[in-house]
Amino acid sequence: MKIVVDTNILFSSLLGEASRLRDLLIESEHEFYAPNYLFVELFKYKDKIKQVGKLQEDDLLTYLQMILEKIHFIQINLISDKNGNLPMTYVKTLI
Repeated sequence: MKIVVDTNILFSSLLGEASRLRDLLIESEHEFYAPNYLFVELFKYKDKIKQVGKLQEDDLLTYLQMILEKIHFIQINLISDKNGNLPMTYVKTLI
């Protein structure tokens, strides 16, 4: 199965030492995809993630390496406007 990982999923996987979401991302056989701007968001909020997740720098970097190795990154300009708006369109149908 192909799964899109957004910033919230990545951030959540890094909160705390024991994370089911992190284990899923690392151990799953699914294919994970994310837009390449996720890197910008990640480093923009790295200190906050470390603080909230109560992680040491080395642990955070280790978890990040394991997770990022499992994600295929897509250049944002390769995602059409039509497809880029699909998640929001879907969410609006749920509200």
